[in-house]
Amino acid sequence: MRPQGCHATRGCVAFCGRRRYALRAVQAASAKRGVTLRYLDVPRVGDLENSFRAATEAGAEAILMLSSPIFLRAQKEIVALAARHRLPAIYDKREYVENGGLMSYGADVAALARRPTSACRLW
Repeated sequence: MRPQGCHATRGCVAFCGRRRYALRAVQAASAKRGVTLRYLDVPRVGDLENSFRAATEAGAEAILMLSSPIFLRAQKEIVALAARHRLPAIYDKREYVENGGLMSYGADVAALARRPTSACRLW
């Protein structure tokens, strides 16, 4: 059963091949929801345009951008590509949303970095 308001049945997951570990969780979640996914390995920033084009041609209704250092360096380009290809996108960092992206879901890295510091003050 899909959450109310979520109607996408076909999506794409963009990832960098060096970071495949997150794919198992995405595969399991999509299988439970009946969502068919296409996986786009994006090894370089220069491959982003072709990946978004492939997602659109495959009939994707949304795209999930998994965490990758190469994606971080191209946030504005990725947000622009998602808009140009009319693909709702979910990102792992709030900075994408601050750059115009639709939504993010992930840890607040800055807050996590502050936590050890505050714990050290207790000692």
